Amino acid sequence: MLYSPFNVTLRPAPDGPTTAPDHTAMTNLQQQHEGEQLKGELRATRARLKSILDDSADGILVLDRENRILHWNKGAERIFGSTADDVVDTSFDTFVPDDLKQKGELAEIAERVERDGFLADYETRRVAKDGRVLIVNITSTLLRDGSGQAVGRSSIVRDVTESKKIHEELLRTRHLASIGEMAATVAHEIRNPLAGISGAIQVIRDGLDDEDPRRNVVREMLEHVSRLDDTVRDMLLLSKPWQPVRQACVLGDVVEKILADMRAHPEFDNVRFSCEGDGGHDARIDPLLLEQVMMNLFQNAADAMGWRGEITCRLDGDDRKVSIEVLDHGSGCSDEVRGKLFDPFFTTKVHGTGLGLAVCKSIMDSHRGEIEIEAEAGRGTTVKLSFPKGE
Repeated sequence: MLYSPFNVTLRPAPDGPTTAPDHTAMTNLQQQHEGEQLKGELRATRARLKSILDDSADGILVLDRENRILHWNKGAERIFGSTADDVVDTSFDTFVPDDLKQKGELAEIAERVERDGFLADYETRRVAKDGRVLIVNITSTLLRDGSGQAVGRSSIVRDVTESKKIHEELLRTRHLASIGEMAATVAHEIRNPLAGISGAIQVIRDGLDDEDPRRNVVREMLEHVSRLDDTVRDMLLLSKPWQPVRQACVLGDVVEKILADMRAHPEFDNVRFSCEGDGGHDARIDPLLLEQVMMNLFQNAADAMGWRGEITCRLDGDDRKVSIEVLDHGSGCSDEVRGKLFDPFFTTKVHGTGLGLAVCKSIMDSHRGEIEIEAEAGRGTTVKLSFPKGE
């Protein structure tokens, strides 16, 4: 057998480890990729949180320990009417009513937040940019820096003005319904005997000579009976479910007719009536019920002026509503009294029944309208009646 020769060369193995894949580089690339992913997720989370904070319907704001505004979201802009550019780095005092400033309310809130770490469901008043007084609900949380020191507070502010108004109106409606039922029962029980008493006194009066001194006593008795009859009438009106017969009319024409009737009324001989503003607005109202409301307002105004002076009617309107303001220059009233004027049986008059304005409010409610009173002690009173234009 023949074999072919071949050469074999043997060399020593090289010093050091053999070449292998670079695992360290691959790990670094993987970590870099994961880091970029985390950064992207963090940016997305921050964007979501910013959107939640900025676009929340509630006001979200941050104040430092000196009540300087650091953050002001769109919800706060909608509630207060001021943009972030207008208020950031300014004091929140601007939005606090004067009486609460004097009480040091913001300092009290800050103290409670720092003491307890939070303040939940705190109801108070604030002032919007346009001067409107808002009822707000505030929840505040203490903010700390990295060392644990208090640096300010974050607050969620919710405007509850309308819901508060609806709740109070509901309570008032229930209260009036109860009073109305009681008033109707009492009035019906009183009215017939009262008519009998009045008739008997008139018979006695007619049997007396003109010079008989007892006629003065009888006259006073009839005046008292008449006042009782007025009270019974108002009680029945208060309990009455009003159903306005609305008519299409021009506001100024209706008011001028009512004023003409007032000028002819002997009770208003020393009272001047004037009318101003835009009376050309169309309205759908019940003229007879409007006359009843305005007659009551004119009597109140004249009484406040001592039955002499000037009463002004101011007319206005827009696409949504028409309004009538009745202004007098009488004694006015305090805020405390003003808050009770629509309460049944509340009166500041010596001979008043305290039911007139309650009846007016009931009539305005039946029109889905509003009656508002602005008054200041010693500076007269303005009563504003507003009717929706499309109803």
